[in-house]
Parts: sequence; C-alpha cells; structure tokens
Amino acid sequence: MPTLAAGYATDGGRAMAEEDDGISGEEDRVISGDDAHKILKLGRDRFNKWAAANPETKIDLSRQEFKDDLNCDGFRFPGEVNFSRATFHKSVSLKGAEFSRDVSMSAAKFSLLAAFRAATFEGKAYFPGASFQGFADLIETKFLGDTSFFEAHFFSHVDLTGSASKGDPDFSLAKFDVGLGLQGATFQGDPIFFGSQIKVSLDLSNSKFTAVPYLKSAELPPPKSPCTE
Repeated sequence: MPTLAAGYATDGGRAMAEEDDGISGEEDRVISGDDAHKILKLGRDRFNKWAAANPETKIDLSRQEFKDDLNCDGFRFPGEVNFSRATFHKSVSLKGAEFSRDVSMSAAKFSLLAAFRAATFEGKAYFPGASFQGFADLIETKFLGDTSFFEAHFFSHVDLTGSASKGDPDFSLAKFDVGLGLQGATFQGDPIFFGSQIKVSLDLSNSKFTAVPYLKSAELPPPKSPCTE
C-alpha cells in the first residue's frame, strides 16, 4: 500500500505526494477513516499537490465525527467526496473549494457555521436530510450539476446571494426556519420547492430564473421584491 513518502515517491510512474504523513495513495482509489481525517489536515497547498498526483481518488468520511473546526478553504477535491451522516460539532469552512465529482452530504449534521462561499460543485451535490444549526453560507457558490436539499432543515439563515445553479436544484420538503436569501442568484435549471417551508423571510431581489419554480404545497412568506425575468 503506497503512502505519502518524504520527497516525491512514485507508484507505477505516478507522483504521490510530498511529506510522510502515513496516508494511503492513488492505488487504493478510496481514502476513508483515519487516513481521510489526516489528509484534510494537510493544509491547502499540500492537499492540492496530493490531489493533483491522485486524480479520481475518492474521499469517504461518511458517519464520521468532527469534534474540531474543519477548514478546507481552497481545497481541490480530485474525486467523489462522501460526508453522508457525518457530524460536525464545530464550524466547517469550504470557502472556494472545488469539487470535481459528485459530493454527498446526505443526513450530515452541521452544529455551527457551514461555509461553502464561492465553492464550485462540478458534479452533483447531495444534501438530502442534512441539518444546519448555524448560518449556512452559500454566497456565490456554483452548482454546475443537479443539487438536492430534499428534506434538509435549516435552523438559521441560509444565504445563496449571487449563487449560480446550472442543474436542477431540489428543495422539496426543506425547512427554512429563519429565512432564505436568493439575492442576485441565477437558476438555469428547474428549481423545485415542493412542500418546502420558508418562514420569516424570503429575499428574491435581482434573482433570475429561466424556468418557473415548482411551488406546489410550499409555504412561503411574502417576498421582499419580485424576481427579474
């Protein structure tokens, strides 16, 4: 099993990564458990070097607990990422992160800040059943594939200001206890809000929809201003 060795170790002619961190390399194609926790602690530059040398490698942190703050700002994830049913006890920051493949955070629990500001999801982004106790920062986030927040529960404010969705975002049965900000957001797909509950506030100022949102059975407060065509 290859590991990150001092200098640039190679496996079959492929560069691995720089320091000896005891983390499995490209050969396994999937990194999980303790190895996955270690690799997220490399820091942006070292992580991105490892990612460039290990394309398509999946990171599986499903059902894991994160007791400390998690900072992955600017990380470029090379393959699928799985945080399904993970529990984040402290803040999570993925600002400017790039996800090249599908991401699953289904039923994940975010206890404090969940920051995805200016992140790019090139594949599908799955958040069904996820719960956000703190502020959900999705400002200027790019969703290039389909997105699902089916039955997600936002206990605090959600801000999608300036975000862009090219796929079909699904907010069916999602609950927004405080409010949803969509100022300047752009939706090129078919947004679905079937049965969703948006309490207190909904800001659609300067938002753009290429298709009419599906709002059957949704509970919505009066918008602050109409969306533009």
